[in-house]
Amino acid sequence: MADSSKDNAELLSTALGHTWAWYAQGMGHRLQMASMFMLVVAANIAGYIASLQAHADIIAGGVGIVATVVVTVFALLSGRARERVNIAAISLQAIEDRIADVLNLPELRTVERINATRSRWKSTAVRANIMYSVLAAAFLSASGYAFSIALGLYQLQYASFFRRNWHPSRMPHLCRFHAGTGGKLRSSAGHLRAPADVL
Repeated sequence: MADSSKDNAELLSTALGHTWAWYAQGMGHRLQMASMFMLVVAANIAGYIASLQAHADIIAGGVGIVATVVVTVFALLSGRARERVNIAAISLQAIEDRIADVLNLPELRTVERINATRSRWKSTAVRANIMYSVLAAAFLSASGYAFSIALGLYQLQYASFFRRNWHPSRMPHLCRFHAGTGGKLRSSAGHLRAPADVL
């Protein structure tokens, strides 16, 4: 009987060590991802601002799209890491229940107490999903803003080029329709020309 209890205690200790190692590994992975995420987001924001200041609006729009993709990828990886931690927490809770029953110490049920007192809206999963959604929408909007600036400048430059090169005051030989020519074109010099001569 004593040997059986000793074996159970050893198995329980082994299970606790395995579960805690799995849990600690998952939490460490999430912390590393959080640090890397902040660095990548900061780099994208700096690149976006620098591109706008350099009037490289198309590059800024590309940076915004890349940042949106990065946020989406980190959201998926964060969800996967959260699942690993939750799986370890379930095993850890079962082991804590077993130890609390043997020692008659309900206070050892730490995982159960945390889950009971934590509101759903205070969950890190909900907060992380909200943060990822807001950041993705912000980067996507910033990308659209940069592309709209680039498109507006292109249209402005095209209109300015058209006014400089196609304005009648800059084209002394511009042909126009003249009344009484029978559909022929008359140049500013007054000579009749065929429509093909204009081209």
